Amino acid sequence: MLSIVTLVAVALTLLPVAVLLVVRAHADRPVWEVALDVPLGVALDLVTLLVATRVVPLETAILASRAIWLLVGVGLVLRRRSRGAPLAWPRAIGVRDVAAVAASAASAAAICMMVSRPYRVGDHNWHDGLVPSIAGQTLPFMNVYDPKAVLHYHFAGDVLAATLRALSGNVMSASLAVSLVHDVSFGLIAATTSLFMLGFGQRRFWAIAAGGVAFVLNGPVALRGDIGPPFHGFSYFNYALASCRPHMALAGLLTAGFVGAVFAGLAHPSARRFPLLVVLVATSAALGVADEATFAALGLGLAAVWLVRPSLLARSRWVGLGVLVALLGVVLLVNFAFSAALFGGQVSKVQAVAPRLTSVTGLPSLPLSKGPGRLSLFMDTLPFSSSLVGLGILAIQRRARGLSVFLAMSFVVVAFSVVVAVVFEFNRAPWENQRFFVVPFFVTVLPCLWLLHRARRARTAAVAMALGVVAPAFFTLHWFSAQIQKDIGGEPSVGNPAIRYDLNEVDCRQAAGAKLGERPAPRYLESSEFFLLLSCRSVYAAGSVRAPWTMKIAPRHGTFSQLEELDGALVGRDETAEALCLADRTGATDPICARATANRAKCSAEGRRFLRCPLTPADRSALLADPARWRERAP
Repeated sequence: MLSIVTLVAVALTLLPVAVLLVVRAHADRPVWEVALDVPLGVALDLVTLLVATRVVPLETAILASRAIWLLVGVGLVLRRRSRGAPLAWPRAIGVRDVAAVAASAASAAAICMMVSRPYRVGDHNWHDGLVPSIAGQTLPFMNVYDPKAVLHYHFAGDVLAATLRALSGNVMSASLAVSLVHDVSFGLIAATTSLFMLGFGQRRFWAIAAGGVAFVLNGPVALRGDIGPPFHGFSYFNYALASCRPHMALAGLLTAGFVGAVFAGLAHPSARRFPLLVVLVATSAALGVADEATFAALGLGLAAVWLVRPSLLARSRWVGLGVLVALLGVVLLVNFAFSAALFGGQVSKVQAVAPRLTSVTGLPSLPLSKGPGRLSLFMDTLPFSSSLVGLGILAIQRRARGLSVFLAMSFVVVAFSVVVAVVFEFNRAPWENQRFFVVPFFVTVLPCLWLLHRARRARTAAVAMALGVVAPAFFTLHWFSAQIQKDIGGEPSVGNPAIRYDLNEVDCRQAAGAKLGERPAPRYLESSEFFLLLSCRSVYAAGSVRAPWTMKIAPRHGTFSQLEELDGALVGRDETAEALCLADRTGATDPICARATANRAKCSAEGRRFLRCPLTPADRSALLADPARWRERAP
């Protein structure tokens, strides 16, 4: 039952992509335009959902949007037919090509599932609660652990997870929805990559099928002797692990769309500018909510392209400058309208430091003035520096002016990312600099995949480009086979004493009484069922601050620790609160729920297993006066 509902939810989530592919289909359509429809559909859907959420709750916007997308799609198809322009499958894409792209997407999603399903990585205990909570809210969103604090931090991935969950009828848990964001994003990145390979002339089935997989396996080259962790880069993890925060996986897809639009425009200077500008605007707007640091790097790179080839953006240099300013304005506008990171984010302190390489695993930083630091920087940057060298040789040998201009963008993006990573520190958390090592792969390794088949006669270029593609994939696969259990086996989805169920298999409607249309409210959650209820119900729950962040991102799932947070912080001390408690108290030991359910006449059923009961100010005062309160150690 759950697997069928999951597949339906994924299909409905991807409806905007399907609509774009259908309504724009014609026999002569270039494959690279088809590839751009994938990130474009996701970006348009995300931005329009957030616009609607200024007026109605997110869940309402999600459900209404699917009907609107479908109606608009049918209307556009009928309009085309009435004008004598019937739909036609692009001639450049054969059945064998479709199979190769599908194999690439499915394989990439399956690889992601090897991380996202068995393990709870990427702050699951926060995102699992955020997803159902924001689904019942309008913008600006409030933090699930603090209804008085506006949530500015990268919530785009949580919006996508809320979309998946709402389209399942709230059957799936938020935990599964958050994992699906990674799986679906990986599959879409691989599909976009493979379509671009096809669009730029690659015809071999195995190459198209493997290309997208190779890219999502990007990561560092772990060859530094005994310096740092043996299976990771010194400064960053492989993309499969780093992207477990939902906004990073989504931002990767949007970045692929942005980079693909620039690359296609340079490779096909006679192509119409307007469709490419639509992709740039849509992906920029979505990146402004998902990952503004990535947009900053890409925006600087696009400015470099404008300096060298202004015709990419407009017929005149000054109009092109206006386009650049407009893109920046779009990002600022969406951040202001949606209360995103640029208007109240979590970066509270930025300081310049002596050039050093920070450790992603918490080891001491390595100064670049010494050999170990320089060696580690060389190895960490080898995948994209090798790719740049290969692309540069190819551009010179083939006199490819468009590729030469794109390399200007690549160089600026890589230089910006590396300089920021080695000379700045954010919130006194040096390990956070790993995020700056993601976007360089999109402007170096991605075009290598698109053009590698064209470098057959340029052996030096082919070797350098292949090194940038193959080496990261090899070390990531090596990590999967030899180290994944040791590195993240401490955060299992199943077997965690605080989590009694596999939340990826829970039917929230049956298990926890989840339903559509629920609005978040401060609630006490039965401590033994805390994570089930947090992942299934729209609530404001007890939480605490975890450094270096200044907002509450860690749950407080104990009994009296929850109650202390609820009383005064989540609800007024003279207000009645609510508790979600097990109806069957056999074997239950939660003293707060024992008192709340004592008078069942005041409780109402929530699904088959739970009751919703009042916790009056008198109840809370009596419980907080209990000496047992001081014996509990808050988690």
